[in-house]
Amino acid sequence: EEYRRIKSGSHTFVVSPSQYDDGDYPITETQTNAPVANSGGSSINTCRKSTPGPGWKYKMVVEGEKKRCYWVSPTRNIEFKRRSQACEFEELRKSSGCEFRAWEEYRRIKSGSHTFVVSPSQYDDGDYPITETQTNAPVANSGGSSINTCRKSTPGPGWKYKMVVEGEKKRCYWVSPTRNIEFKRRSQACEFEELRKSSGCEFRAWEEYRRIK
Repeated sequence: EEYRRIKSGSHTFVVSPSQYDDGDYPITETQTNAPVANSGGSSINTCRKSTPGPGWKYKMVVEGEKKRCYWVSPTRNIEFKRRSQACEFEELRKSSGCEFRAWEEYRRIKSGSHTFVVSPSQYDDGDYPITETQTNAPVANSGGSSINTCRKSTPGPGWKYKMVVEGEKKRCYWVSPTRNIEFKRRSQACEFEELRKSSGCEFRAWEEYRRIK
């Protein structure tokens, strides 16, 4: 992007430089990229750019009179408006080994700047507004907790949540299926869920989680 800016109006001395640009993509040919299902204002076509990495998908979205290619991450289906930012996130995914930790790091890096992500706050952990009832199963009220509904999906089957009052805010705690371990952050609960699935036992998963942390 910086090189293109510097060379604006002059020769780049690059073979087919437009193929490396982000922005509005002409629909020219079919590639092996996997499109996602059509939704909202999106229109499924083909994108001439390669995906940022294995498991990524794309979708063509109509913005005004133009079509743009959005890049959809493998695990959490985070929609990136720019391929360069999607590639940046893919590097964080590979280095962290977890899309949840990668998102936290990406948000930290992009603090105060544009994320180029569609509705980025939906992927954040933190204080959740109580907006609607979902299929998440709340646990019984205890201590300073107040049962309400949480707009986030649970980390996996059997998980429950409870709304806890902290000062003047309400936070959503995530409760594991077997041992009722309460996680304050959904990203860590999801990380623990991956260990549960891989180990097949919540006790072994907890030992591994403690070792990692």
